[in-house]
Amino acid sequence: APIPALSGRFFFFLFLAQPLELTAALLYLKAIKISPLSLTVPFLSFTPVFLLFAGALFLGETVTFLGVFGIGLVCGGSYVLYLEKGMGDIFLPLRSLFRERGSLLMLLVSLIFSFTAPMGKRVIQESSPAVAMVSYRAMGALIFTLYFMKKRCGLREPIKRYSALSPLVFIDVLHYIFHFGGIILVEVVYFISIKRLSILISLILGKLVFRETHFKLRLAGATVMLAGAAIIIFFGKI
Repeated sequence: APIPALSGRFFFFLFLAQPLELTAALLYLKAIKISPLSLTVPFLSFTPVFLLFAGALFLGETVTFLGVFGIGLVCGGSYVLYLEKGMGDIFLPLRSLFRERGSLLMLLVSLIFSFTAPMGKRVIQESSPAVAMVSYRAMGALIFTLYFMKKRCGLREPIKRYSALSPLVFIDVLHYIFHFGGIILVEVVYFISIKRLSILISLILGKLVFRETHFKLRLAGATVMLAGAAIIIFFGKI
């Protein structure tokens, strides 16, 4: 594909997003390490709420009333995920947010993603999906390498484990191909809302692999999130 002329805005948003991406990645890994998946990953669903403001700020995008309602269901479902069977205090999850450190970290990750998503779309708008994807990931690799060199992290163990990591690398490449190809087609807040349906898969894996509890109630919360996503898909443009 031909390489388009790259403006100063392309490099501005490319460089501005990378430190935020590094921070979000480190906080994400820390969150899922110290807390259950079912109490961390759902907080990624708050990214669309923050995007209502960040999308308007960086891209001038607006959403419909039904779109906002769908986004509200996605976030409301994530609240249900926090409820436990027999719990009488409906405000306990909000207070628990500040006691479960991994949940709080993931909420911060969600906030950071609400800025990096529109920045990434601006990079695409100033170039092309293919150029943006390669540039974004190459710059991210450089930033991560410099970070780990500063931390003096050894490379021998990661290289030894490369054969186990390679399937994840392949999946990650597919993720970015679909991300950069899709986010340019619709409002960024709608795109990220649908993308957050991965939470449902994470809940199922949390139950099957890590034997996490209260699965049925949290699945009900995920169903509410799916309903919100359906509204966004079918009525977001009305």
